[in-house]
Formats: sequence, C-alpha cells, structure tokens
Amino acid sequence: VKSRGATMPGQQEGQDMAQPVIVVGVGAEQGVGAAVARRFAREGHPLLLAGRTAEKLARAADAIRAAGGVAEWAVADATEEEAVAALFDRAPEPACVVFNAG
Repeated sequence: VKSRGATMPGQQEGQDMAQPVIVVGVGAEQGVGAAVARRFAREGHPLLLAGRTAEKLARAADAIRAAGGVAEWAVADATEEEAVAALFDRAPEPACVVFNAG
C-alpha cells in the first residue's frame, strides 16, 4: 500500500523514504532483528522495520528515533507475498534487505 502523501502507521511526518534505506523485513521488533536494526541506525542508515506486532515495532522504532536515528515501521508477515510487496512499495530501492525470521 503506497502512502500517496498520507502518513502511514509507523511513518514520521515529512520523512523521505525515497532515499536508499535498510529494510529489516522480519523480526525487527525484538531480538537479533532489533539488534541488527539498531546497528544500522547507529551507522546513519534510515530504516523500515517490519514484523508482525505493531506495538513492538513502534517501540523499536521509537527507541531508534530517541537515539537520533531514522526509522519507520510496518506490520508485515513475510509468508504473505502481498505484505512483502507492500514493504517494497514503501522503500522501492533499498540499499539492503534483511529477512531475519525465526
């Protein structure tokens, strides 16, 4: 689902996700996926975090932002093709994609 100018859940107002981003496509809300996301954020990469739990994703993105990073989030199940395609609608040319399932 493209934003078409509206702010999507997990998106900061005025944030430009047209620049190359790091997409942490699964499991970004906790554990290894969250650690990978924090590391990329510390290195200055804007992030699109994805996972299945909105509340945990929001907390992970908020923590990255509080530390000075740029992060959006999107609820997505990596087993659903449409959900994965929607991630690439939000970040059409990512610099890197990390799928950390399980």
